[in-house]
Amino acid sequence: NAFDLSHLHLSEIPLAFYYGMYAYSGWFYLNFVAEEVHSPEKTLPLAICVSMAIVTFCYVLINVAYYTVMTAGELLASEAVAVTFAEKVMGNFSLAVPVFVALSCFGSMNGVTFVVSRLFYVASREKQLPEILSMIHIRRHTPLP
Repeated sequence: NAFDLSHLHLSEIPLAFYYGMYAYSGWFYLNFVAEEVHSPEKTLPLAICVSMAIVTFCYVLINVAYYTVMTAGELLASEAVAVTFAEKVMGNFSLAVPVFVALSCFGSMNGVTFVVSRLFYVASREKQLPEILSMIHIRRHTPLP
């Protein structure tokens, strides 16, 4: 039974929280681009709450699926739990899992690139970085460098 908690030790809980918090570490990027959002005082709290609820639901659902299909020993022995899960459930379609992981990484990289460009732009505008970083494209109204 994968949901048996008799082997749980109190000393392992902080590490579990660390891994769990890492999974949700992207929520604060929205705050960096508040200038780009229409009526941020209403939109930002709603966006953060809704996105956190969706991500939490997805993570819980995926973990329940893992524990339903695989034993605790299989989970611990697997180098890539999602691939092992897909092999057991979908057979040859498990080859698509690395493609989905790559797409997820690309989406994350796209969001971070957007946020960091705005971060440099605002810091430059506030005279904390060189002024050249606060230049904006004439037609596109996006940061230049």
